[in-house]
Amino acid sequence: MVRHVAKFLLLIAVFIIAYMAIKNGVRRRDWQRQASGAITEDMVRCKLCGVHLPRSESLEFGDEYFCSEEHRRIAKK
Repeated sequence: MVRHVAKFLLLIAVFIIAYMAIKNGVRRRDWQRQASGAITEDMVRCKLCGVHLPRSESLEFGDEYFCSEEHRRIAKK
């Protein structure tokens, strides 16, 4: 009788450990997806000073990109 109880408790412990390992793996994979999703925006280079910045923060003039309005004005003179 004691052996059966010990085997049953061991089986429950194995299931709990497996459940925790699977849950932790899913959480880690979700975190990695979120982290990698943050780096998907294209980077462009300012034609005048060469600084790299996200395309959404740059000023586009034709096929050229600038980091500020001042650099756009200077490059077009």
